[in-house]
Amino acid sequence: MESRFPYADGREAAFSIGRLDQLLWPFYRADLEAGQLSEEEALELLGGMQVQWDLVDNEMLRAAQEHPEDYRDLIVRVAGYSAFFTDLERVVQDDIVARTEQVIRNA
Repeated sequence: MESRFPYADGREAAFSIGRLDQLLWPFYRADLEAGQLSEEEALELLGGMQVQWDLVDNEMLRAAQEHPEDYRDLIVRVAGYSAFFTDLERVVQDDIVARTEQVIRNA
């Protein structure tokens, strides 16, 4: 299921798993009320949990740099917040491109 949210300038964004807290809240609340989980146990289970998914590749990011008009709705994570890729300064875009490049080598 995909939901879309409009922005004031006409762009749309797909539903983001970045609001994982909202998705898990009903289960957390039910477990607390049933006595199956304490707040301390929940904190222990989630301790240090952070989810950050960018489902783009370098080709798409570079294409967005070359043709920003075609990628106005491309959203990426930037140091703890989300932003439209084409609205970012080129130096920040280049940093995002660089960190998506991962090389796995045989040991």
